[in-house]
Amino acid sequence: MKKKVWIILLAVVITAGFSSGAFALSSYLNALRTKYATPTNPLGQLDSCNTCHPGGNTGSLNQFAQDFASASHTFSAALEAKDSDGDGFTNLAEITARTFPGDATSYPAATTDTTAPVVSFTMPATASSLTVAIMLSATDAVGVTGYMVKENTTAPTAATAGWVASAPASYTFASAGVKNLYAWAKDNAGNVSAMASASTTITLPDATAPVVSFSMLATASSLTVAITLSATDAVGVTGYMVKENTTAPTAATTGWVASAPSSYTFASAGAKNLYAWAKDNAGNVSAMASASTTITLSDPGGTTPPDTTGPDMAIWQDQWFKVTVKNEGYFMENIGLSGDRHKISAYIKILDWNPEANTFQATLYTYDSADSQWLSVSMPLQYTSGTNLNFLVSSQVNGQVTYGFTARIKGARTKAGALKSGTFKTLAGYHVQATSQESDEGSAGSVQEEDLSGWLKITGNRILESKIPAAILSLP
Repeated sequence: MKKKVWIILLAVVITAGFSSGAFALSSYLNALRTKYATPTNPLGQLDSCNTCHPGGNTGSLNQFAQDFASASHTFSAALEAKDSDGDGFTNLAEITARTFPGDATSYPAATTDTTAPVVSFTMPATASSLTVAIMLSATDAVGVTGYMVKENTTAPTAATAGWVASAPASYTFASAGVKNLYAWAKDNAGNVSAMASASTTITLPDATAPVVSFSMLATASSLTVAITLSATDAVGVTGYMVKENTTAPTAATTGWVASAPSSYTFASAGAKNLYAWAKDNAGNVSAMASASTTITLSDPGGTTPPDTTGPDMAIWQDQWFKVTVKNEGYFMENIGLSGDRHKISAYIKILDWNPEANTFQATLYTYDSADSQWLSVSMPLQYTSGTNLNFLVSSQVNGQVTYGFTARIKGARTKAGALKSGTFKTLAGYHVQATSQESDEGSAGSVQEEDLSGWLKITGNRILESKIPAAILSLP
C-alpha cells in the first residue's frame, strides 16, 4: 500500500513540472498573439513553437528567441528593428509577413519591397591624411543589405561588384587635394538608393627636407667667385643660405634668401670653403653641402678682371654646338605635382663678343614638330669667371617662358692657335612656364593652365658649320 502512494505522488510532481513549462511557453505565445494577431489576421505559421525553437524543439532557442529574452521577454521597438536571422528583413517585417524572424530561410517575398534605402553621408571638410573618416548610414522600410562608396558618380546596380555589408568608417584616397566621394545603399529586394555625396580637401604635412646641389670652380682670380646652387623639394624650396662656417642654420636663422645666389664674395684670397643649405615652407632644413676653391688675385686688390680681349676670346665667335636640351619639370595641380620630362636635340651658335660688357650673344635653334620648322631664340651668355678656354657663363631670359642657367664652356686649340674642339655644359638651370591666355577674334579667350616649373640641362659639343641643317643656315 505504501509503495503505490509513493508512485502516485511522483507522478503528480512530474505532471506539475510539465504544466509549469507549458504555461511559460504559452504565455509568450499568447503575448505574440496579443501584440500582432487580429481576428481577421491570425499569426498563421507563427502560432507555434517553431517561432522561437528550431524545428519546434523546445530544448533549444533560435536567435530571435535569444533577442526576445535579452529584451526582457517584451516585443519592444528595439526587438522589432532587429534582423535576428540576418536575412535582410527586420523582425517586425517578418512577423507582419508571417515569416519566421528566427529562420534565415524564411523571409517575405522580395517583390513586395519597392522602396529604396535613404542614405546619410558626410566627411570632414579638411583632412591631413590620405585616409579620411566618413560617416555613412542608411534607413530602409525592410532592411539595408549593402553599402558602396567610390570617387565617381556612375550609379551601381544591386549586382555591381564592390558592395559591402557594413557601412565603412573611412576611405583612403590615392593623393592629396580636393576630393569628392559618392555613396549608395541597397536592400534585399535589390532597390538602390539615390546618390549621396561629400567633399574634403586633403593637405599632407611636409616632413621631407630639400636636397641641395652645390659647386664652384676649383680656382678663381677674383674675390667674387661664381657658385652653382640648386635644391629640390617635394613641395617647394623657400630659402637658400651660403656661408663660410659649418654651423647649421635653423629655419628661423637670419640670412636666408629667396633665390639661389650665383656668386659669393670672399674677404681675402687663398684656399676657401663654402657651405650651403636650403629650406622649405614647412621649416625643414636640408643637409649641408660644401664646395672649395683657391683664389689667386692678379693684383693686391683683386680688382683686375681676366684678359677677355683679343683673339683668345674672339676665337669662340661664330662657333656652333650641337646640344641636347633636357627639361624635367612639374605641373602644379592644387597642392600636388605631376612630372613632365622632355629631351630634344638643338643647336647653339655663339655670335659677337662684347669685351666691354663681357657678354657673348648667342642663338638657340630648336625644331617645332607641330609646324615642321626650326625656331630661333636669342640667348645672351654673360661671362662670370675662368680662363679663355675654360670659363663660366650665365644666361637669363624672361618672358612667358622664363629660363636661366649657368654653363661651362671649354675648348682646346690647335698648334696654329685655331679652335680645335669645344664643349657646352650647364651646371645648373631652371625653366618656368606661366599660365597663358589664348583668345580668338571677338571672344574673351580661355586661360590655358600651364603652370610648370623644373630643371633645365643643356650639354653638347662643338661641330663644324658644314654639319648644321640647311634650314637653320637659311634663317635670318
